[in-house]
Amino acid sequence: MAGLDSINSMGKEMECSICLRTWSDPKTLPCSHVFCEGCLAPLVSRERHPHLTCPECRLTHVVPREGLQNSWHTQRTLVNLANSMRRISIPEREMDLPCSKIDPHQSSLEFNGLKKARAGAAFVLTVKLRDNYGLCIDPRLVASQVTAFMELSPSSTRKEPVSLIISANGEYHAVYQTLHCGLHKFTVAVGDTPIRNSPVVVEIGPRGIAGCEVKGPLKGPRDVVCYGEHFLITDGFERAVFLIDHAGRQLRRLPLQSCFEKSFSPMAIATHRGRVFVTDMGNSCVHVYNDLDHPPNQVDSRHFPHLEKPTGIAVSPVNGNVFVVDNIRKHVSVFELGDRGPRLVRLIQFPPSSQSGLNNPQLAAMNSQGDHLLIADQDDSGHNCIKVVNVAKNKINKRINVRLGQLQTKPYGIAVSKRDIIYVSVRVVPSASTSAVTPRKGPRDRGASGDVGTPEKNPRGSVLAYNIMGHFLGVFGNLPYQLDCPGGIVIAEDAGDPSIAYVVDSPGRGKNGSLKGFIV
Repeated sequence: MAGLDSINSMGKEMECSICLRTWSDPKTLPCSHVFCEGCLAPLVSRERHPHLTCPECRLTHVVPREGLQNSWHTQRTLVNLANSMRRISIPEREMDLPCSKIDPHQSSLEFNGLKKARAGAAFVLTVKLRDNYGLCIDPRLVASQVTAFMELSPSSTRKEPVSLIISANGEYHAVYQTLHCGLHKFTVAVGDTPIRNSPVVVEIGPRGIAGCEVKGPLKGPRDVVCYGEHFLITDGFERAVFLIDHAGRQLRRLPLQSCFEKSFSPMAIATHRGRVFVTDMGNSCVHVYNDLDHPPNQVDSRHFPHLEKPTGIAVSPVNGNVFVVDNIRKHVSVFELGDRGPRLVRLIQFPPSSQSGLNNPQLAAMNSQGDHLLIADQDDSGHNCIKVVNVAKNKINKRINVRLGQLQTKPYGIAVSKRDIIYVSVRVVPSASTSAVTPRKGPRDRGASGDVGTPEKNPRGSVLAYNIMGHFLGVFGNLPYQLDCPGGIVIAEDAGDPSIAYVVDSPGRGKNGSLKGFIV
């Protein structure tokens, strides 16, 4: 028994501290520490004058010109003794342990920060790599085996790579800066197997930084869309649709046939591949502009007898089908524009019950995949909500209650980003804000400028952000002097630049309104 202990003790002395096995082709560094040649090879820097740092004492040594294989030889006596030790049959765990094999079930992903922040925040997650005995593994030896990526939950199928870096003390970290709001899932995997505690889900809310303000000839602005580098805005007070630029200059007032001018009441607006669609509640029709120089064509009860009071409108980004929400008929007409004019594709109808149908539909928006239609409506109790409709199944999948703390709100605009983040511009319902319900003081909201500020006691308007599953992500525009009476909203997304939410705002009917931008 004493002899076996002596052999084990001797084996420990000839054990490589990197792979925890008896030396194989040992190399003695100038600092006298000995390691396997195969373990040292990944540590050699790939520079003109290569060097490596001793894993034991952290001294840096320049690799001789002959290279690692032909230098730093170990005494022949120690080499022979190490070879003899490997041939001795001792039931040691390291004899069966492959060099630098990671066990994803023993390894772990650790995140000690707050799992809630605003877009633009950077996160550092600690990756601890261990073998199947729970022993730490130097990440420099196994970097090629470990991958890290981020994906938005729940709709995104695109995986964005996450940088993995080795700190000065030898720890492994996953570093990522969030540029978009949503639920971010961080996953670190060995091959195809995620390590323990992976994924880590972090909630990222919109920045909400107040930016530009576009002032134009707007007396009663309702809805807005981007048209190239400009904006198209429907104005109920002026009974017109304006094309304005970023400086607020009116570039054009869209033409209209004279028979429609007197009762023209534009509500919602949408665009697709140069075409412009405007719902007209006064004439119970949809105006279709093939270009901005000529009067539009009309889609009305002559084409579709089901059209009575069109309010919301959305266009599928996939096939260009137009979805028109009718407030009186309480259904959705889907039509396409062919060479022979508009053609009704189908009707999305619901049972006459708020649990599975529509009560008071107003606005509409479509997600980036074209498979879900969002409709501003009310539930049984009269509370405002957003209903997410599965277009293929004609079924309401989700109801999103739109509230600002304890205050009831009413949607006046809906927009969906390319990453399926829902932005809803709302106004506080007067009866709710003046009732006995007092807003909770609670945690203070972070202001749009980045400073911590307290929201207004009874804020009049704001923008709420959700993901497609209805998870609340944050609010902006609710600080004093930001949004007064918000209307329509549109998200401007350019590659490489931060997304901007442009919100129509008006202090009152007949007063000069504006278009306010927020970096999200």
